[in-house]
This record gives sequence, C-alpha cells and structure tokens, in this order.
Amino acid sequence: MAVSGGVPERDGPVRAATRAVPEYGFFIGGEWQEAAETMPVTHKYTGETLARVGVASREDVRRAVDAAERAFREQRPSPRERAAWLLRTAELI
Repeated sequence: MAVSGGVPERDGPVRAATRAVPEYGFFIGGEWQEAAETMPVTHKYTGETLARVGVASREDVRRAVDAAERAFREQRPSPRERAAWLLRTAELI
C-alpha cells in the first residue's frame, strides 16, 4: 500500500478505474426502488467515486411519505403496548 500526501492509496489509479461502483436507489415501502437520477459519493481526500446514490424527485418523496404514513397506521402500538414500552424504558434509565 503506497502513501501519497499522508493518504493511503489502496488500489492505485488503474485498479480504482476498473472497480464497479455500487449504485443505490431508495428503500420505500419495504422494497428497493430505482432512482431516475443519481449523484456520486466521493472520497474526501482522493476524489474516488465510492458509490452513486439516488436524487429524489417530488414523486419519490411523495411515495416515501405515503409508505411511511401507511406503515405508521398499520404498525401503531396499542396504548397497553406503549405503556409497557415506556415503563421498560424508565427502568433502564
């Protein structure tokens, strides 16, 4: 492993150029959704692209909010369950 300017160069320029860069969309409603547009996530010191992540559109945000609201309604604990959780939390504190 070579060191350049105090930053380790793990793969060198040739290997870094041939490595596949992972691409991530959005996790909405329990499923991965593809993003229409992505942007790079780069290493602060080397500038190497580590991954590409989705850029959310208004529609992506709307789908995520709708899915979160559905999950909240469907998974809402009963008053008894909330009380038990709060009492257990208080014991731990």
